[in-house]
Amino acid sequence: MPARFPISRSRVLWFLGAGLVIALGVILTTGRHHVQPSHEAASLSGKDLTSLPKSNPSSAGIVNDWSARIAAMPLSDFPKLVRALLAEPPSEARDRNLAALLSRWIVTNPQSFRSFLDAIGAEDDDDFPARFFAALPSALPYLSDRAAGSPYLAELVAQLIDQTAEENPQKALQWADQWLLGDSLEQARVTIAGELSKKSTEDALKVLEKIQNPLRRVQALAAIGEGFAERDPKKAAAWAQQLPHDTEVAMAMNSVLSVMAESDPTGAATTFRDMQSHISEKYGRLVAADRKRRGLPEKPQLDEQGNEIVNDAGGEDAMPSENPDFNLLEDASMTIAHELAGQDPQAALGWADSLPGILKSPARRAALSAWAESEPEAAYQYCVAGHWNDAETYGNIFSSWAVASPEAAAQEATRVTTPTLRKEAVSNVVSTWADQDKEAVGQWISQLPSQQDRDTANLALAEAVDVDRPQEAWDRATKISSPEVRHDALNSAFASLVAQAPDKARLALNQASNLTVDERSSLTRMLQSQDVVKKN
Repeated sequence: MPARFPISRSRVLWFLGAGLVIALGVILTTGRHHVQPSHEAASLSGKDLTSLPKSNPSSAGIVNDWSARIAAMPLSDFPKLVRALLAEPPSEARDRNLAALLSRWIVTNPQSFRSFLDAIGAEDDDDFPARFFAALPSALPYLSDRAAGSPYLAELVAQLIDQTAEENPQKALQWADQWLLGDSLEQARVTIAGELSKKSTEDALKVLEKIQNPLRRVQALAAIGEGFAERDPKKAAAWAQQLPHDTEVAMAMNSVLSVMAESDPTGAATTFRDMQSHISEKYGRLVAADRKRRGLPEKPQLDEQGNEIVNDAGGEDAMPSENPDFNLLEDASMTIAHELAGQDPQAALGWADSLPGILKSPARRAALSAWAESEPEAAYQYCVAGHWNDAETYGNIFSSWAVASPEAAAQEATRVTTPTLRKEAVSNVVSTWADQDKEAVGQWISQLPSQQDRDTANLALAEAVDVDRPQEAWDRATKISSPEVRHDALNSAFASLVAQAPDKARLALNQASNLTVDERSSLTRMLQSQDVVKKN
């Protein structure tokens, strides 16, 4: 199965949470829905919801007039009113009323409006998000000036553009240029450039030319590289390697090679090596010139782990011997290693070892994780033989092993001698096993001879069941002896119990006899906070 690494890619492409777009998971339908007014809508029509006279879209008077009409309406009615308006047949009056309602909402209580946006994607009515975003473009021109200048409107438009870009990127670009400014506009152009590249690299590059922010520019290059590679990975690689700066090459090639690896991992590995050689050679010349200018030795001294030893005057500011832009290729290195391991694990690990130092560990983890998906015991024995003692890798291997044979994986996890590796092994076995048979894993935990293993396992099981079975999670958490481990488990389990069954949470807290004074005080405050929320 093709494997990309979306968490790492998000970190590379968007860095520190660079987007305001909220994922809805809904494909926008651009047509408008002609439906009969619902009973609810008809009753609201009697409150002059659709009785505004027609006027020029720029007429703020009508909008302000409608805002005055709804000023007395409680905020809790706003979601219902939006639904009622969308049940009406499309008309100018409906658009004006929707704009007036949104304007009032955005200005009066933007946090509540934000919660409404967050909830749209979770609606049971799958048709509502599509109808809402289909009606939104014609309502936007009627918004009040205050609402039009709100960052919450920019977020709403960003959602609209994000959903529209896949189906109609040119229309999304038009809306972005019309409604967004500054970084919100730059972010939208990144998304649109990526969608355009799936059909026309030329159109995507025209959007790229408009992006001024350096961060957004490299994000757009990454998005274009992905879309281009979906059509023609070889041409995409040739384009990316001709970019003028190493950072731009790395960002674009990270996307290109991640896509290429899914269909041709061997070709992607070869292309990666060629690119690495070219970048390293060019960067090496810059490092040599920098060290010569500073009067430093031609090659830096290295410690036993291969790290540079900085002990010469001027060495603190010298260029590192390894190009830091290789960090931007982490996703590609992991995807290639993962796909190669599906064909030949040993060859994949050998390829990972040929990578620059900063990429070796993530690539090896990816290769071993892929190996463990088909042969977990073999991957584990490779690690035990001294080839790799990495906690994250152990967790991945034992998780895969527990899918195929939870009892065998559990037995082997308790034989791991290194404490950090043993903890990862036990925790991941329990988490995976709990998805299959919570009763069986619970019995296994109760028979563990080591208190430390029981604490680790009880925490893992409590976290695995705290949403669906918060009472059981609470019971598990109270059995943990380690104060540090116990603290996290108690808070997580009790929070779920309070949210789902406050009365049961209060009873559980009163009946718990082994809580410390600090634990009981903290959990009591959590329960009191819930009581305050309910009263309001």
